[in-house]
Amino acid sequence: TLGFSFTTLSKKPIVKNAFTSKITPKTTPKPTISLKPTKTETPQSTPTPTPAITTTGLKIQILNGTGIETVSDQVKKILEDNKLTVESTSKAQFEYGQTYVYYRPNAVDDAKKISTLLSAYKPTLSESQISGLFDVLIIIGKQNLPPAQ
Repeated sequence: TLGFSFTTLSKKPIVKNAFTSKITPKTTPKPTISLKPTKTETPQSTPTPTPAITTTGLKIQILNGTGIETVSDQVKKILEDNKLTVESTSKAQFEYGQTYVYYRPNAVDDAKKISTLLSAYKPTLSESQISGLFDVLIIIGKQNLPPAQ
């Protein structure tokens, strides 16, 4: 129970608490803002340079439509020198006049990079619903063959 005592009406009432517990006000710490730059850690090892094409899991097939046996090996070497893995090379069923780079819709950026690597062959770049296991199909044609390397 609480006990109250009042003196006169002209004075402010005095309230006495029957309990003798201390109540300490809760304070919330104020956030501090530091204008000093934070320390950034430097890498311990030197990063490796990024290859021309950073594609992983891209499946590439080369078909030789020129009738010249060594041409598909030349194209394969160009791609492998640029960190690409060629899954398959074989002879095309027909001879082709020009070089084509067909690609699935999910491999458009990679196909553009491959087309740039093979610019000496002047490839035609085309999206296609390639059947089979490959994301990019390169058909090498007779026209615009660069000199043998």
